[in-house]
Amino acid sequence: MVVLGYETTAAVTVDDMIHHGKAVRRGAKETFVVVDMPFGSYHGSEDRTLEAAVRIFQETGANALKLEGSGKVIDTIRLLTSTGIPVVAHLGLLPQSAAVEGGYKVQGKTAAAAEQLIRDAVACEAAGACMIVLECIPYQLGSKCQKRFPFRQSVSGQALKQTAKC
Repeated sequence: MVVLGYETTAAVTVDDMIHHGKAVRRGAKETFVVVDMPFGSYHGSEDRTLEAAVRIFQETGANALKLEGSGKVIDTIRLLTSTGIPVVAHLGLLPQSAAVEGGYKVQGKTAAAAEQLIRDAVACEAAGACMIVLECIPYQLGSKCQKRFPFRQSVSGQALKQTAKC
């Protein structure tokens, strides 16, 4: 889970993501490019969030931005999509907040946690997410989500056998 030599993804900045997003776009002109909004870039005020998102979106030429989480992040998905920025939601294992969630572990293992993940995915879809990443969830939950949601998904980790190509 190390990126750019950092111990965690939390150290990655907006400038880092713009640099790498531009490089990917130059090398993959006909590819759907999703750029991750880094830790802290979408958890402040709406103005700060929108400034970071517009900058990343415009400067990288990305097709969409990816945000981790649910709760207040749902409002951010709605804000960005209403501004015209396509958003990929990311649920399950969330590397940016793994330190407060108990580490890099399979998510959605209990019935209650699986039901919450599905509710969160429904909320992401309703907020306008064009795609969803479900990371490190049980195979059965990944399969259930693929049948439930009409929009594109990428299911990884435990559910790797059920990965949808986006």
